[in-house]
Amino acid sequence: MGFAFGRAVLFLFLVPPFRLRRNGGTTRESRPHGRGRNAAADAPPRPSGYKEGEDEPKGAEGRSQIGIKRANCATFDVLSDIPTSSGTMKPLMNVMIKLHNAVRTRGQEMSMRYRIVVLVMLMLFIGSCGTTNPPTRAIPNANAPTVLRLATTTSTADSGLLEAILPAFEQQYDARVEVVAVGTGQALKLGENGDVDVVLVHARSREEEFVANGFGINRRDVMYNDFILVGPATDPAGIAGMPLAAEAFQAIADNAATFASRGDDSGTHMQELSIWGSIDVTPSVEMHWYQSFGQGMGETLITANEQLAYTLADRGTYLALRDNLPDLTILVGGATIEDNHDPALLNPYGVIPVNPERYPDIQAELAEQFAAWLVTDETQARIAAFGIDTYGQPLFFPDTAQ
Repeated sequence: MGFAFGRAVLFLFLVPPFRLRRNGGTTRESRPHGRGRNAAADAPPRPSGYKEGEDEPKGAEGRSQIGIKRANCATFDVLSDIPTSSGTMKPLMNVMIKLHNAVRTRGQEMSMRYRIVVLVMLMLFIGSCGTTNPPTRAIPNANAPTVLRLATTTSTADSGLLEAILPAFEQQYDARVEVVAVGTGQALKLGENGDVDVVLVHARSREEEFVANGFGINRRDVMYNDFILVGPATDPAGIAGMPLAAEAFQAIADNAATFASRGDDSGTHMQELSIWGSIDVTPSVEMHWYQSFGQGMGETLITANEQLAYTLADRGTYLALRDNLPDLTILVGGATIEDNHDPALLNPYGVIPVNPERYPDIQAELAEQFAAWLVTDETQARIAAFGIDTYGQPLFFPDTAQ
């Protein structure tokens, strides 16, 4: 750009002034009129005061119009060599053009020495401008952290667990984890499509199917918590204290009490449908008391609180949002996981790296490192401690059985 700009500067002082044509081209002011076949048609209109045979108009009016005409000079073809991205150069060129026109049009009144001084000053000024750093195109940072794409359930995100434990992994492996928090079904679908590198989910039968179909490898048990059945303190179905979720579900159906379902193909939704199936109930839209929302755990809990409805939830998310759920209480499952004696309410989580043989472009090595990191003693200890200070009990429990 510097060479083109310097050439433009020299050009400004070595050629007569230019002006723009209406069609965007340029034409020299000093071109003799009457040259060429269509000279009369091409010749610019003469200002008043002009007499045939004279090089320039006479009188004050003629001089005034000449000045106006020359002051309208705007650009040169030579400027096309200067990159248009150089935003600071164009204003400078406009100033130079005006100075050039002034010098050229008053050439009879200005000494050659003065014109040389002006040219030298402009060159020095341009040289000082050239010392500034030009705009640079962004270059990818080779030292930027490697991105690991993790698809997981809303419960691990809504409870705050991932926010608590992921920074240690990111620091240790110089990585950045992009979390996609969706239902287990959607998370596994993302893995099947190769849109993520690893999944952390809680639906054991679906996880085993995911691996058996060649979409994932090396599944590991990571942790568990439990499901609870929450509802309004008024408890219209009378389920409080029931030992088994199936009994409570039957009472809700018998009393047509409002039930809020996640309806999102998540692990929680799958477990809910499994409990309904155990009592030969198939929820449908004809059941006015059964509301399916297609939402995450947090949103479903908030809706159940607003509608005074029953819902199945994981304990961790409920405890994390309890302050925002004044009209819901735990009715089945007990105050802690130790009080929950229903095997149907156990909620285990597993981590599965996506199969690199099916999707070679994934971050296979980092995904395997993440899965192995989750079951290390240090990470398991962090999981076990999470929630104790805030809720008086852990929200998840370590589970490293292979």
